[in-house]
Amino acid sequence: MNFSIIFALIPLGLFFAAAYGLFIAVQFVRKKFGWLPKPEVQVGKIEKPKSPFVLPPAFGPAVLFLLAGYNIGLYDTFISQKVPTVGLAIFYVCVGIGWLVLFSKRKLSLAIWTLVLSSVISGILLVVRANGFVQLFNAAIWAISMFGLFAHLVRTHTHWSFLSLLQTILQIIPAGFLQGLLMISSIFRARDSKRSALYGWIKTAGIAIAVFLFFVGILSQSDPVFNEMVKGFREQLFGRTLQSALLLIVAGATLSVVLPKQSDEPWRLRLFSYRDSLAILLTTLLVIGLFLFVQFRYLFGGSRELLVALDLTFSEYVRKGFIELLIATFAGGVLVYLMTLKQRVLERGQAMVTKLASSALVVELFLLLGSALKRDMLYVETYGLTRVRVVGGLFLIWLAGLLLSLLFFVVWKRMKELNLLRAVWGLSLFVWLALNILNVDRIVAQGGPEHHEYTDYYYIANLSEDAASEWSAMIQNIAADTDRLLANDELDDKEKAELAGLKLSLVALMERREKLYMHHASADWVLENYSSLRVDDLYYSWDGTNRTKLPKQLQIARGWRFYNAAEANAVQIVRENESLFFETVDATFRRIQLYQIEHGVDLRKHEDRLLYEFTYPFIDIRLRYNSQELTDSTHTYGVSQLNDEEKNLLYALELSQPNTIAKLRELQCGEIATVENPVVVYGQFRDMTQIQEPAGVVSLVSLSDASMKLSVAVEHVTQTNRPMRVSLVPSLVSSSDRCEVRFRVESAEQFAFLTNGRY
Repeated sequence: MNFSIIFALIPLGLFFAAAYGLFIAVQFVRKKFGWLPKPEVQVGKIEKPKSPFVLPPAFGPAVLFLLAGYNIGLYDTFISQKVPTVGLAIFYVCVGIGWLVLFSKRKLSLAIWTLVLSSVISGILLVVRANGFVQLFNAAIWAISMFGLFAHLVRTHTHWSFLSLLQTILQIIPAGFLQGLLMISSIFRARDSKRSALYGWIKTAGIAIAVFLFFVGILSQSDPVFNEMVKGFREQLFGRTLQSALLLIVAGATLSVVLPKQSDEPWRLRLFSYRDSLAILLTTLLVIGLFLFVQFRYLFGGSRELLVALDLTFSEYVRKGFIELLIATFAGGVLVYLMTLKQRVLERGQAMVTKLASSALVVELFLLLGSALKRDMLYVETYGLTRVRVVGGLFLIWLAGLLLSLLFFVVWKRMKELNLLRAVWGLSLFVWLALNILNVDRIVAQGGPEHHEYTDYYYIANLSEDAASEWSAMIQNIAADTDRLLANDELDDKEKAELAGLKLSLVALMERREKLYMHHASADWVLENYSSLRVDDLYYSWDGTNRTKLPKQLQIARGWRFYNAAEANAVQIVRENESLFFETVDATFRRIQLYQIEHGVDLRKHEDRLLYEFTYPFIDIRLRYNSQELTDSTHTYGVSQLNDEEKNLLYALELSQPNTIAKLRELQCGEIATVENPVVVYGQFRDMTQIQEPAGVVSLVSLSDASMKLSVAVEHVTQTNRPMRVSLVPSLVSSSDRCEVRFRVESAEQFAFLTNGRY
């Protein structure tokens, strides 16, 4: 018997017990304080009050679409590494159909169709783009659409305005909680009472599941093939049933909410008097006016005196404040909207003064928006395009439309709040569609964001797969810029910062290709390359020794519900250019590391700045990489104490030299003139206690191949079994019958080595 099912039922039983206890407590309080209506006594009979918990018409078919969308698209997809884009699209479509079913008993207005279509399209667009910010914006559009549909449903009449919608949000929360309690009350009602429709749905589902389990259990024992077919679904049945029941309860509690009719009386904002409103407007006008004076002098007029005094360059001046100006403009727009509502209930003279002040503030906000646009243009000219500039530009257009609508709202009293709401929603849909159509990341990658006169490839490499078409050219440019920097014997601080950016951009590309292949290559290939792909870094498996199957979460993430068109295109690009994405990227990264060791170039300060100090708006960078530092501390341990990444770097360092221990072993007498004098190699001296050589002669062992040994003469060995940089002086020893090449140790020293790195 499977006892895990019994243990799983315990929390479910506790949940229903707690719910029933809460219901009893609520009933007691309501009876104690007289909150329950008393039955009305009529001639010959007692009329029982109607149940306050009433499900809307067509609730059954609508909730079936909801449950179908969840079970098909979203069940068992909640993992932190990926977004189930296709699953969410299916869920959004099913929820949209459910809303149409709910409103089928009413008139399907243009507003309903617009909200439903925007919610469905937002789900479909999730499959197209990989940009996390765009996907988040799509989810926000869906959430706003859901709220708009819900506001239509819960009120028989809604006074459409921003404040009324805010009021609806605040009323929904306690109303939904109360409906949940009433729903529990209807489920546990006495037998002689009429139970709610929700009880009927729960009873029907319970009977169907019981019958299903009985026949599936019997038939599974009779046929192993059938048993294998239904095994997965049978294992998921309990989880699907429990989650569907919770979803049904939440849907019943929220969709049964009915809010009272709103008054058509305009908002009076009694908290603010006429004097308060005027003081707010005049103060804002004064502050923004002073700010605009500074802007026109330094941003538009070209004055530099104060900038020099503040030790600011003009490029630093235009770089800061763009987002803050947009936020300030939006806040000013909200203030104008509220003051206009107050203006419409004031006396004629007071209303005229408020209207003039509000109109002047809108004009100033337009100028403030112009200042933000000027900063944006100067920034792009100096540094190139970034996500925040493209997204901010679209938001700037949205704000311009908002201010224009507000200006009409201020000066034209016949313009209703509903018209303002329509304008804002239309502008929002325009920006939303533009974000999805434009392919922001590709535009940014082509725009080449720059810092200190060099291209910021670290930023570009961390953009989403939407920019995959630019990756090949970017890798070639990174390799070329690396060649240019490594040709120097010394680097200044700016060149070190550029080299650190190139190095981390290669790390980002490594992680990107590993993640793509992890999710899209064949399962057998992933298992064969399990360690090199670093699967455990993303999907840890308890079965660390038996690599016969992929971790469960990775199997889920590789499913069709996680398909993304931009990601699939990126995989195709990497496969068509595997030599570039693997050999070139790895070789360039290794060359940078070897250059750091051989020339003593420490990039830790610049790597730390990029990894931990510098932030990019609208982009989340989380590399599995610790900044590398040049240090001698590693060499207090032997090679065996290094991690795999450090060992591979040490081996590459040895093999990068013109001469190695293996080559010197094969050196002939006639070739001694072709080698440098002294010869520099990397190796380690064998433990003196194990040497079976003549006095003064020890074995110098290869770092990459312990079987490769070279006998060398040495006067004094200070370190054994430690990686060393050794200078050897070759000499010839001739006899009558043969010639022999021998080596003497001129110097042996520790060398600074790179620690940390990828993990």
